[in-house]
Amino acid sequence: MTADIKLFTKRLVPPEITLFESRDSVPSFWDKHVGQRLPQVHIYHGGFGDLAYTADAIVVPVSSTGVIPSDYAGYFGNPALEQCLQTVIRNKHSGKLLLGRVVIIATEMEQFPYLICTPIVRADGVCGNEPTNAYVAMRGVLEFWRYGFHKHRVVRRLVKSIVIPILAPTPGLFSMDTVVKEQLKALQENLDAWSEVQRRFRHLSLVPDLKKP
Repeated sequence: MTADIKLFTKRLVPPEITLFESRDSVPSFWDKHVGQRLPQVHIYHGGFGDLAYTADAIVVPVSSTGVIPSDYAGYFGNPALEQCLQTVIRNKHSGKLLLGRVVIIATEMEQFPYLICTPIVRADGVCGNEPTNAYVAMRGVLEFWRYGFHKHRVVRRLVKSIVIPILAPTPGLFSMDTVVKEQLKALQENLDAWSEVQRRFRHLSLVPDLKKP
């Protein structure tokens, strides 16, 4: 019995997180606010292609109906990805992906094998408090990594590294500094929670795969 338990006694290792900004975004809002608070987090300022070989997944801010932004769609160049996302939203989320919910789709590409898609505005189209939306979206992504499944596999077993952009719909409508602060707040809370769970309940931090590779 003891031997069986040890098979699943593994430490919860947080994903390698890269906070991403387009090279057109000046100055770097991530650099401004991360500082020394999150030494385990990387910051990248550049284009999509330079990141592709280092990450298992990239977070894509989408509309509630599953429309992928043109810059992401242009990079991947595969309309079937958006069609797949919209099909999942229709079949599993009644046609609307709510703020804080997440859909993961496989790209079948070496570059970013997975897209983690999450809306950044409310399903009714009302923008509301955008910085708070960024917090909810970021928290949803991190909790999905912790608890989610993809085709009967635990997501955290599939995704060891994630690239996360600034989750804001249109620059210039509100303070990007505030949006970044809200995302970092969600990130810090989740990292702290993972560390505390691991410290206090070491043997409860992982669930075995439902399906072995």
